[in-house]
Order: sequence, then structure tokens, then C-alpha cells
Amino acid sequence: MSGALTMRVLLLLVCLASCEEPAKKQPVALKELIPISFVSGNPASKGETAPKTLVVSETKLNDLSALKNVNLEDFEIIVNDYVDKLLENVQCLITNNNLDPTPMPSQDLDITIGQANITEGQLKGMSTIKRHGNAVLVYDSQSKQLRVDLILGFQDIKFVFDYFMEVVVQKLTGQLHGSVDQINMHVKLGFDFAKGLTFVDHINYKNKGKIRVWLTGKKLADWISNAMTSTVTGLLHNLVLDIVRDSLRRPVSSVVDAVNQVLHPKCQQALFSQVYFISKD
Repeated sequence: MSGALTMRVLLLLVCLASCEEPAKKQPVALKELIPISFVSGNPASKGETAPKTLVVSETKLNDLSALKNVNLEDFEIIVNDYVDKLLENVQCLITNNNLDPTPMPSQDLDITIGQANITEGQLKGMSTIKRHGNAVLVYDSQSKQLRVDLILGFQDIKFVFDYFMEVVVQKLTGQLHGSVDQINMHVKLGFDFAKGLTFVDHINYKNKGKIRVWLTGKKLADWISNAMTSTVTGLLHNLVLDIVRDSLRRPVSSVVDAVNQVLHPKCQQALFSQVYFISKD
């Protein structure tokens, strides 16, 4: 890849990491960006010599001579610092668009020993999103596309509902609580040099996590509590996964739209996510 093309890549990452959103919490400023590390070859295994690292600092962004001999296809390009700055903007969008907490739909349930409904549900923790492992930049010369491949996780996903149960002649109320640990999302973002546009290539689960559910309020007999929790566990796990994925797509797509708007200011912003969001569910 030529030095000029490499420069466009770096500037794209600058745009991604410094996208502005008018909101309560301000996104990361350009001056806070950290250099990208270019790591040649695969990471060294035990006993092997670590690969050389080329650091392209922000002060050299306009120095094409520093990049003219760099062929991106010869490198595994680690972009952790830029992705972390990007995620701060995603966190801003999640918080400022009232996605944390996120409302959860009410459910009417047949719990085998009676009837129940859960209402006033809220899912909390979307803004605890963080990167897991390295974020890797890959360039494909055939398709002329650049892709950032990363795994995202959440530190703290929890939910709560009010519940009402009718069992035999009893009417029972309280709260149903739950948590889902170790949720990981596989995300791929891309840049198409032919079209000059960024796009979301893939957002889906790498690990769907483990769910725990418990009831609070008036102490229930074990057979009642077990009937309720066994009924809702699978249902709510799937519901949480759907909400988390859909809620993550919105802010990520908004950041991509903002970058495309910078690159193509005369285009309608709404068109970008419609054309360049590719779901591979």
C-alpha cells in the first residue's frame, strides 16, 4: 500500500476516534490519540523472538516519508489505543441516547403451577462496553478494503422486573433480578477505498454468556421459586441477547455514519447505514 493510502487509513482512524456527538458527556479529543503499533508477522509464541514494532506517532501523520516503505499486508496492525478511544465515543452515544438503562418488554408466563407476568423491566450495563484482546487492522488488496476486527465485552449486564404470580390461591409479588456474565461480541468495521466509505461488516455473538436469575420480596417456597426461575431463564437470556445486540448496533452505526458524513459532507447521512451495514447473523 502506498504512503498516501496509508495516510488516508490513519486519518480515517483519527476520524473514528474523534467523532463528535453533542451530548452530556464529551467524546475524546483528537490530541488525546495514541500512536498505532504495526506488528510484523504473528505474535511470537513462547521461546520465539518478538516481532518488530513500528510506531507511527501523531506528530508524523503528515510525514509521508516515514510511511512510504510500509506495506500493510506484511503487518499485523494492532489498533488497540484507537479502538479504545472509539469505544469512549460509543459509550457516550449509549448514555446520551438513553440506552443504559434500556427498557425490557413485559412478559406473560405460564409457569406450570400457575400464571405470572413480569413488568417494568430494565436492562443495565450497556455503557460498560470494553475491548477484549487485540483489535487488529487487516488490508485486503484484492477487494481494496480495510477491516478492523475486534471482540467487545461488557463488565456488568444486569436486569430487573416486577413480578406478579398466581399460584393455587396465592397472589405473590416481588422483583425478579438477573445478570448475564461473559458476553462477548465479535465486531468487524471496514473501509472501502473504491467507494470511500466506512461500513459495519459484522456484529454478532462470540460468547453468549451465563445467566443467573433470582427473586426478591416475600420468601417463596422452593417449588414456587424454582418453577418461576426455570421458566424465565431461557426466555430472558435470549431477550437480553437480542436487546444487547440491537442496542450496540445503533451507536456503532451512528459513529460510522458520522465518519462517512465527514468524508462525504454533501451526502444524506441516513443513506450510509442503509447501504453499508452488512449483517451476517
